[in-house]
Amino acid sequence: LLLAVLFAVPIIEMIPNVALAAMLVFVGFRLAHPKNFTHMWKVGFDQFLIFVATVIITLATDLLIGVGSGIVLELIINLVHGAKPANLFKLRALVAEHGKEVHIHVQGDALFSNYLGLKKKLSALPRGRNVNIDLTNCGVIDHTTLHSLHDFRNDYRSEGGMVMISGLEGHKQKGHDACSTRVKRQ
Repeated sequence: LLLAVLFAVPIIEMIPNVALAAMLVFVGFRLAHPKNFTHMWKVGFDQFLIFVATVIITLATDLLIGVGSGIVLELIINLVHGAKPANLFKLRALVAEHGKEVHIHVQGDALFSNYLGLKKKLSALPRGRNVNIDLTNCGVIDHTTLHSLHDFRNDYRSEGGMVMISGLEGHKQKGHDACSTRVKRQ
């Protein structure tokens, strides 16, 4: 969306404002549905706070400022949870293959802002293997990363492989949802 707004302004200006407004109202209603507030509360107070702040700032200003504020607030909350600034945009993941077994050892912090590095490694895995994603050495594992890892596990299983996500037992869960943010116990 941000890239489209930055580089496709002439194309966007050709779309009637009424159509854009209707789309924005429809999307806004779906995002601000009461069930989403309930779900975010179950995911954890930090995600609920980010969600509510993003909705309020978007309504008070505009969509880009609201989304940008939500991203900044998520980064701040991850730092408060103990994420290291050096890990905000770079993830370290070591991949070791042993026959049909693949072990991925994630180190540092696994965050929405550095997940693309891990996603790239997961996408390169051969199909039909037994994959263990070890998060033992992660300080903070945020909701978005856990949700994405669960999605990867489901997709990989549907293609004939097995995925185990391990190392979460040493982390404190911040909400009641299976994908709630986890912070390493001290």
